[in-house]
Parts: sequence; structure tokens; C-alpha cells
Amino acid sequence: MMSTITRLLTNKHVVIAMLVAPVLAVIAYFAVDASVSEAPKAAQPGKKLPACCPFQLSLYQRILSARKW
Repeated sequence: MMSTITRLLTNKHVVIAMLVAPVLAVIAYFAVDASVSEAPKAAQPGKKLPACCPFQLSLYQRILSARKW
């Protein structure tokens, strides 16, 4: 009598699905990134880049902004 795992691993459909699923996941990851991401913009001389969220600030800048002088 075969165990459940042995039956699963000898089923060709399950084996093919286990091989194809990671490939499809990687393709979907890059497809979503390509369709959702913004196009990069060239930096303009003399202008600062906008900080859209506090995570873009360096640790040193966050410490200085939190400090009460």
C-alpha cells in the first residue's frame, strides 16, 4: 500500500504543476512590476528629490529630525 506522499509524487500532473508553478510566479512578479512601476525620471541639476515617505530618509536624518533642539 502506497503512502499519500508517494502517490502524490508519482502523479505526473502534480510533478508538472510543482515545476511550472514557480516559473509562472516569477513571470507574474516581473509582469506586475512592469505594469505598475513608474518610469524613472532624470534628476535635474540643483533640485532635491522629493521624499515621499519617511523610509527614504537616512537613519541620521531621522534621528536629527526627531531630536528636540
